[in-house]
Amino acid sequence: MKGQKLHSGDYGYINYKKKRQLCIVLIWAVIIGGVIAAGWLFTGTRMNVATVVGIVLVLPAAKAAVSLFLVLGYRSGDKKQYEKIRSLTGEHSIVLADLILTRYEGSMYIPIALIRGGNIFAFAPKQKTDEAIIRQYIGESVKASGSTAVPCVDRDFNAFYQRLKKMPPVKAGPSKSDKAICTDILSRAV
Repeated sequence: MKGQKLHSGDYGYINYKKKRQLCIVLIWAVIIGGVIAAGWLFTGTRMNVATVVGIVLVLPAAKAAVSLFLVLGYRSGDKKQYEKIRSLTGEHSIVLADLILTRYEGSMYIPIALIRGGNIFAFAPKQKTDEAIIRQYIGESVKASGSTAVPCVDRDFNAFYQRLKKMPPVKAGPSKSDKAICTDILSRAV
């Protein structure tokens, strides 16, 4: 995984995103500081064009900082749990990890989710967001795909694992509905 670019839904994405965004914010800080310092050194005053350029550069730097602040309070889930679910579900299932879903009222964290049969099965350990709200929010992705299934959200990993263990193995790749759910859920994630 080292040197490989991770995307939303991949295991380890949150830790990767934190490091990447921190580097970007630090680079922006050095660039802004350098531009302002250079202008001050060459003109002897802070009232110059370089100061204006430095101030304008704060906008993209702030955007990078917001992206960092969104993931700062989270960390990637347990790798053993992810591997356990991955080996249980096989290669024909869509397994997503490290999802931070955002909405106006706040965010929610789902370390592991399985998309199968036009539904989402999510492991969402204890957090501020109520289980029913998580179910309703990810249910919007299910409805957007045209499915009428009710998502399952488990707070306990063992209950989540036992639920998935009872499912029959999938012999073919994901359906169009599963892919649509995946696309929609990833569009809601950081």
